[in-house]
Amino acid sequence: MIMRIARFLIPCLFAGLATGDVLTLSGGESVQGQLLRIRSGVIQFKTTLEGQIMAPADTVEAIATDRNLVLTLNDESILFGKLATESGENQFHPLDNGPASPIALADIKEAMPIPSPPAKDAPAYESALESWKSSVQTGIRWQDNAKDDVDAFLRLETERRLKDHLAEMNLSVERGDPDDFPSFLEGTARISAENDGAPGIFGEITAERNTFNALDLRTGLALGLHWRATGAASGTDWHAGLQVAHESHDNDAIRNIGFERREEKEESALNLQLGLRYARILHGNAELSTALTLYPSLTDLGDLRARSETAYTLPLAQRLQLRLELAIEYESDPVFGALDPFSASFGASLGVEF
Repeated sequence: MIMRIARFLIPCLFAGLATGDVLTLSGGESVQGQLLRIRSGVIQFKTTLEGQIMAPADTVEAIATDRNLVLTLNDESILFGKLATESGENQFHPLDNGPASPIALADIKEAMPIPSPPAKDAPAYESALESWKSSVQTGIRWQDNAKDDVDAFLRLETERRLKDHLAEMNLSVERGDPDDFPSFLEGTARISAENDGAPGIFGEITAERNTFNALDLRTGLALGLHWRATGAASGTDWHAGLQVAHESHDNDAIRNIGFERREEKEESALNLQLGLRYARILHGNAELSTALTLYPSLTDLGDLRARSETAYTLPLAQRLQLRLELAIEYESDPVFGALDPFSASFGASLGVEF
């Protein structure tokens, strides 16, 4: 009896959570998330996972929204209401509960969500593009050089999207050695200009700590150019810039691998920062992303740091996600010779978006 009730209630619970806008591509694949904007034949859509897509209107079959929109048509007339999909075609449902009518995406010059019912003569809301997105993830991570094979970690991520800028902040902490908390830390704050596919400026501040690699603290400040290209179900981001970094090292946590005495070292460096990130939405709104960042040194020519990250994110409900991630780091000239140039970690976590 209990199992029968569970079989009924669990799908209802997940169906209730799975609300949002739905983008149906020409190939029949559906993507769930939030419609940000339609402008000049390009649909800007944020998925329920990280990242957003920009799809030409002729590659989209239909859009259904659960929020009211302000639509400007090609003849400059303005409509307020929702988009829906009925019998395989787009329908417009007006805000005043009048009769629905067919509408073609090609006839929409611009569309944006509106926060509340407007007056009939209200202008388009540029602020509709502004949004917050935050998530909390917790799970376990394995590191090849850690004292314990597996340890718990916590990650916080926040994204603030403005009309022409994107601000991102994330912090990941691992407890590791209770006498030296945190044993592992990664923090990034980044702001970048969003120019609809054109190159833009980015600035970034980073902080890293990994006592298992004798890294007490590394801080970095980077400035450069980035370029984002998005398609119907994928996106690519390139960036290039200069980074000023300062590092302090302490071998106390790894003296068991051959160090006879404690040593501390500090160094500063000027590096290039070259990065590439690719993300693709898979079947069922799962996302696969991979990123590679290179830091060739301009202070010590020939020295190189590199980091690659691959993540698979599976939505369990609209706001609940399972994330699997693999990170590999390389340092051509470790500050302590006994350290392995390569290190790797694998993590699994559950995250809640709000």
